[in-house]
Amino acid sequence: ALALASLGMLQRQGWEISGQAIIRGMEKTKWPGRMQWFNWKKDNSDCQLLIDGAHNPESAQVLRNYVDSIGDRNKNITWVMGKLPEDAKRVVICRSVELESPIVVVSPAREISPGWAEYQTVEPGGHIKAIKYPLPLKGQIQLTNSALALASLGMLQRQGWEISGQAIIRGMEKTKWPGRMQWFNWK
Repeated sequence: ALALASLGMLQRQGWEISGQAIIRGMEKTKWPGRMQWFNWKKDNSDCQLLIDGAHNPESAQVLRNYVDSIGDRNKNITWVMGKLPEDAKRVVICRSVELESPIVVVSPAREISPGWAEYQTVEPGGHIKAIKYPLPLKGQIQLTNSALALASLGMLQRQGWEISGQAIIRGMEKTKWPGRMQWFNWK
């Protein structure tokens, strides 16, 4: 809706954007992290990870409906969630309870200086583990988004994935999200 409203605004300012161009653009749109499956093999087993950034009641309900539709694959889900509105949280928690799936609630990272954040987790035995990393995306919500990514990576590490702290920091540093606080200049 926002993309279409923005295109309408540009058309009113004199940009020549055809309806066909808009349709082609919408058909080619990809949004990493929205209902995106990652598949890999580990110890001769097929593994899958579904990532979705559901963050409001409507998207949480769509996620729930999708999980309901995938049958047996929904039996081994760990729900990872950050700050959500109460009604969206209720949808995810209710489904987690119905499936007897674990749920991990992630606290936001904290900003330690402009463009840098620190995320802390409590490891087994009560040991606090912290990672400091660059945070190139703008906005307070990125403290939660980055914490969700780091919590998910920590879960993969505990399952035997070898992901170094340096690789995580490099990945965070290179994070880009086209269209998120992005300036476009033209003449």
